[in-house]
Amino acid sequence: MNTPSTVADTLDAGHTPGPLSVRQDDTWPYDFHIITADGTNIRTETPACWTSKWNGLDDMRDLRGVYGDERDQWQAALSRQRADLYLHAAAPELLDALDNLVIGIGRGWDLAGMVNVASAAIAKARGEVQP
Repeated sequence: MNTPSTVADTLDAGHTPGPLSVRQDDTWPYDFHIITADGTNIRTETPACWTSKWNGLDDMRDLRGVYGDERDQWQAALSRQRADLYLHAAAPELLDALDNLVIGIGRGWDLAGMVNVASAAIAKARGEVQP
């Protein structure tokens, strides 16, 4: 049975090809970036919430100086923002994996390898792994 390594060779994607990754600046204002494999920045976002009191990325990650309900709201906003960025970064691989699965099912190919690729793309979308 034939199994393609990627559908990208046969389809005109019309979007930024992967792999993409999420990076965060370690200096104020601690912007998030989505970066291509060659280092091109395709998206920059300032964190959903921040304070000038922070003296480094660890302060931001720990939400130092933010308390009570405001801390809960900031944590939720930053978690949602990170999740959205990881999903965006995984989008090319998710699309490629789904394209391959659809083609493979239609042609009766062995899908075990394709399921592994799809599972890896899903883990990346969830922020569980980064390239």
